[in-house]
Amino acid sequence: MFLTRISVNHPVFATMIMVAIMVFGIYSYQRLPIEQLPDIDLPVVAVVVAYPGASPEAVEADIVEPIENAVNTIAGLDTLQSVAQSGQAMVIMMFNMDADSAEKIQEVRDKIDPVRAQLPSGANDPRILRFDPSALPLMSLAVSSSSLSPRDLTALTEDVIARRIATIDGVGSATVVGGVPRQLNIEIDPDRLAAYNISPNAVVQALQAANRDLSAGSITQDSMVQSIQVLGRLEDEQDFYDVTVGSQGGQPVTLRDVATIVDGTGEAASLAILNGQPALAIDVLKTQGANTVGVSEDIKRTIQRLLDRELPDDVEIEIVVDNAKPVEDSFHAVQNMLLEGAALAVVIVFLFLNSWRSTIITGLTLPISIIGTMIALSVMGFSLNMMTLL
Repeated sequence: MFLTRISVNHPVFATMIMVAIMVFGIYSYQRLPIEQLPDIDLPVVAVVVAYPGASPEAVEADIVEPIENAVNTIAGLDTLQSVAQSGQAMVIMMFNMDADSAEKIQEVRDKIDPVRAQLPSGANDPRILRFDPSALPLMSLAVSSSSLSPRDLTALTEDVIARRIATIDGVGSATVVGGVPRQLNIEIDPDRLAAYNISPNAVVQALQAANRDLSAGSITQDSMVQSIQVLGRLEDEQDFYDVTVGSQGGQPVTLRDVATIVDGTGEAASLAILNGQPALAIDVLKTQGANTVGVSEDIKRTIQRLLDRELPDDVEIEIVVDNAKPVEDSFHAVQNMLLEGAALAVVIVFLFLNSWRSTIITGLTLPISIIGTMIALSVMGFSLNMMTLL
């Protein structure tokens, strides 16, 4: 009754309070991030170990069992699952939901470190991964060109497109998939090597020794220590030709005498397929807590600016996957349900009370209450998702 008495005796004050709630609520609503689900911490940790050439039985005995024995003692472990297959082992640990995944992954690292020495010599180092929903790509792009070669298109994508996208606020990384890097291929002539009595290993060792930076110690002056480094990496194709790979009759033999250099491409470390054909793709990941829909719109605007101003006319960028679209559709669907529910509430009030005055009051209080809730959501750091909207 206290609030009711104040509102009746001071209608202007009550009106100003409602206007203030509306203003701050709309301000908070415009700045709330839009997500499909709340930001939750799933305490799931996986240990992956590659054991090339090993059978599933050997993987289970030599990899899975030592890891299971080591992590079984971690507090809060709810479920432990293991998969042993040819050449690889995976151990998945699911902890209690109240556990902190960052703390648990550190505990797993502490338990796995002593086990590394017990693993077979042919096994790779264990990879410890934490399940992170935000690590899934927000958007996947396909880049194509009718005139550029795969190597030139890869350079353009890595140096221009991916870098511009990575600088967008809220973007964590932009990774190029299916790219073909530039590489100097050294083609050795075996007949010349035999004539000079030089082995291929000698050529490789000579190139490795000539193409690296070396530490030359440090200079100490008073309280300052300055490190010295000799820059020895080769910068030009002709520099490789001048590398001495051996000697014959007291005369140096250079790479020019036994090999030719071809400015070509290296082996692709990843593969992207679009419509059954090899393609060049960009996987975009957002930072944790960033607005999914807002980041997606910023990426689309950046792509359009690149196509209009900076990229060649024949370069095309196609959005293959946009995970912000289902988030936006879900948000609008729940938003429409809110409007429909408010409208039905107003109609029901009118039908039962048969009073326009009561109906108008209800019609005003519903949006004010909902908009005022946005202030609390913003203060508490929540996002607009299915749970908060429901």
